[in-house]
Amino acid sequence: MIKGPYYLIGRAREKDVFLTKHALEMVRKRKIPTSKLLDAIRYPWKILKDAQHSSPIPGFHRRVYVSKKNELIVIVDEDSMIIIVTSWKKTKDLEEFISKRVERGIWVEE
Repeated sequence: MIKGPYYLIGRAREKDVFLTKHALEMVRKRKIPTSKLLDAIRYPWKILKDAQHSSPIPGFHRRVYVSKKNELIVIVDEDSMIIIVTSWKKTKDLEEFISKRVERGIWVEE
């Protein structure tokens, strides 16, 4: 486990995959089928096709793609990671993401 509300759960397609605590709980409680989660991790480009938002976000490398599909919001950082959350409300919205920064693929407190 890592510091903060994000948990490194593994690597996929040479990217680190993080889940928010809420997303982890939703998966554990089976409110989100594991298959949907695995699809999001294995085939992020499919989700990116339906991306509703694509913009640079401070604290992330280059461009971050945000896509909402199948009750999952997937943020894919081009450089090194895939972050999966289940709702903006549960992540204290975008501010919480922006208030953190990424250093060598690990979330660290500002």
